Amino acid sequence: MSRSKQQRLLKEIREITDNEYLNPQKIIDETNDEEEINARLELAKDRLIRTVIISDYVLINEHLDVIICNYFWGKNASWRSKRFKLFNQHVLERLTLVNKIDLLSEFVHLPKPVRSFILELNRLRNALAHSFFPENRRTERPIYKGGSIYKMDVLRSYKKAYDVASDFLVEKAWGTKL
Repeated sequence: MSRSKQQRLLKEIREITDNEYLNPQKIIDETNDEEEINARLELAKDRLIRTVIISDYVLINEHLDVIICNYFWGKNASWRSKRFKLFNQHVLERLTLVNKIDLLSEFVHLPKPVRSFILELNRLRNALAHSFFPENRRTERPIYKGGSIYKMDVLRSYKKAYDVASDFLVEKAWGTKL
């Protein structure tokens, strides 16, 4: 990557974090009230954790799509063909993550920790994507293995499980290890 592209990307990332109140130092520097600083930092942390969970969900979902497509179409299928696009639009896009796991289980052995993690990820994603205050929901709360996903030790545990599940799916989807 060229130095100028890196400079541009850094500038863009700074602009996004500044404009979206995600830059912790800017929050501290621009506010004098301790309670307001704490509230803004909590909101920034919440948004970052939501971004992590939702991005992880999207990537896991994509890996599942690739594995399913490889099964039905072969690894050398043309993803640009009209036939494939129809399959994608009328089958894959309509399946929920849970439906994809059920389908996948018919032709791929999913280790229990991988399957369990993906189902937990689905639940977590639903909690975070469908409620501004997910901790107040009756179901699908932002809990992972008995703890709040907002606690760093729980988030670290989540990421370890994510890495295991993701590595397994990458190998099944692409035939390679990370």
